[in-house]
Amino acid sequence: MQVTNQTGEQVSPRISGNWIVWIGFENESDGGGLYLYDIANRSEKRILDCSPFWTFPEISDNWIGWVENQNNSVCVYDILNDTTVQVTSLHAMLLWMGRPSEYAIFDYMPTLSMSNNGVVWQDSLNGNMNIFYFNLSSWDEEQITTSPADQISPSTSGNLIVWLEKTKEGYENVFLHNLTSGERRRVTDYPAVREYPRVSGDHIVWAELRDTNYDICCYNISSGNTTWITNDSVHQIWPDISGDFIVWTDNRSGNIEIYVYDLSTQIETQIINDNAFPTPPQISANQIVWSDNCTGNSEIYLCTLENKSKTAPQIYTVQLNSIPQGLMST
Repeated sequence: MQVTNQTGEQVSPRISGNWIVWIGFENESDGGGLYLYDIANRSEKRILDCSPFWTFPEISDNWIGWVENQNNSVCVYDILNDTTVQVTSLHAMLLWMGRPSEYAIFDYMPTLSMSNNGVVWQDSLNGNMNIFYFNLSSWDEEQITTSPADQISPSTSGNLIVWLEKTKEGYENVFLHNLTSGERRRVTDYPAVREYPRVSGDHIVWAELRDTNYDICCYNISSGNTTWITNDSVHQIWPDISGDFIVWTDNRSGNIEIYVYDLSTQIETQIINDNAFPTPPQISANQIVWSDNCTGNSEIYLCTLENKSKTAPQIYTVQLNSIPQGLMST
């Protein structure tokens, strides 16, 4: 489903439940704005101008978050109350630019993540990059990490936060933190070139460089088992996960494509192959969003996966009316 149809570029969509948010440009002279789309009502509105944005927006439930470029502060927008609030102040640089050029295919590195009533981000407030968390219910801020190593690329789901910890050699390990219990663990056994960890429920996914290409890896939090989701000689990058569904971009056929993998059925499905360049896809429940330029300029697209059911399919009887005489082609 094509969500937008504009003359300007529409990029960086994010989805949560019934909402899609993205950065859009009405025309070449437009400085850009933050747009919100109601999936159920198929209605769209421009929330605010993008001039203060330093990062792409993120969304969870009724909250939209971003980093403002004027003072590197984290801001949130309350969809229900139509209000914008700055939740942090006096923070240092939130972006990390340390990836060697030969591995720099991840030109989008997540800086901020949201889940339920919480927002998590990376911040160099104390000299090196650390992970911070802000509770939107209690309005409390907490520093999650204090390691002298850089902690980057956070992702959050419910009471869980994951991130990458840099080693002295320039590699990464994946760490998991439970906000409720305070438990923390390293989920990877060895340092490697890893990117873009994402967490949902009982699973963590990331992209890992093996030999000369990235593959998608999945870690089961309960069992502690790690599984390779892909094993190809080309790059599989930008993974995201929601429930049992893992989505990523893939160029195994020569084009940039989007694939989805169902952990419960172990079935992989190709979503698009339109010779365009899609942005990193994001999934919420069974709905995937991305933007690509298959129509000439970048537009927002939504794909709804079929709902899984363990029950037998229902059979419906449909009455087909006869075609009135004179309307049948010969």
